[in-house]
Amino acid sequence: MLETVAVVCVDEFNVYTREAGAGNVSVSIEGPSQAKIEMVDRKCGYVTVGYVVSKPGNDYMAAIGMMGGTSVVLS
Repeated sequence: MLETVAVVCVDEFNVYTREAGAGNVSVSIEGPSQAKIEMVDRKCGYVTVGYVVSKPGNDYMAAIGMMGGTSVVLS
């Protein structure tokens, strides 16, 4: 779940990938403004996702997918 999102600050969350197997992680964030997203593979079983939006609010949703796997949607 994405809580109230701050503007101009980098908000972050981690995606645990260790037990997912090999594949590419994809993340999209939808809401009142476009999100600039940066992902960093920590090489130890998780990926850190940082994003910045230009409008505040709690109407943002994150969709996380794994190539060849299922998607998870956080709202």
